[in-house]
Amino acid sequence: MAHTNAVLVANAPLRWTPRLTALATAADVVLAADGGANHLARSGLRPAAVVGDLDS
Repeated sequence: MAHTNAVLVANAPLRWTPRLTALATAADVVLAADGGANHLARSGLRPAAVVGDLDS
């Protein structure tokens, strides 16, 4: 059985580090919840999907 590595980035106080970028880059799929998309965008990464009410 194949496994899929996923990263879900949520909107929370977060100090984005090179290690987080490496984890997100190596993941098979990256998802963002609400403002988590902002964390990814600032790091030059694009999520496969953004979920939530998008109020943050």
